[in-house]
Amino acid sequence: MLERYEEFTTKINLAYKYIMKIKTHEMNNLDLKAAHLNVIFYLGRHKEGLTASELCWLCKEDKAWISKNLNYLKKKKLIEKYNEDKDKTYRAKYYMTMEGIEVYDEIVSIISYISNKCAEGCTSEELEVFYKVFGILISNLSEFYNRIENKEDRKGE
Repeated sequence: MLERYEEFTTKINLAYKYIMKIKTHEMNNLDLKAAHLNVIFYLGRHKEGLTASELCWLCKEDKAWISKNLNYLKKKKLIEKYNEDKDKTYRAKYYMTMEGIEVYDEIVSIISYISNKCAEGCTSEELEVFYKVFGILISNLSEFYNRIENKEDRKGE
């Protein structure tokens, strides 16, 4: 069991480091930061626009982080904000500009290339099983964290 912990945590940390290095490298080539990738990605996938709250949920980030990135992308003219109800700015939606769509298309191309390189040597069936199992592990970790956060006792497990 201890070997599994060591292997799992080491491999997760290593994967995260490589993902961040690749994101940083590729986004630098687009004159952006790694932090902007997911915001651009989700806005590009949702042509109908997204609110800051929706982006928080999709990106799994807090409101301050999202707000900072949205402001930067607005300054770069990659996104725009539209607010039908001026009294409720939290309902404002963000959309990609034409320049933003070009960046999004480039990001999709990069993601596709990297995903294919990353999956080399794996069959589609193996990848399907991997993502299913990985999702289960994350769900179990989330459930366990929620229990300990609520100070439930782990005795008897």
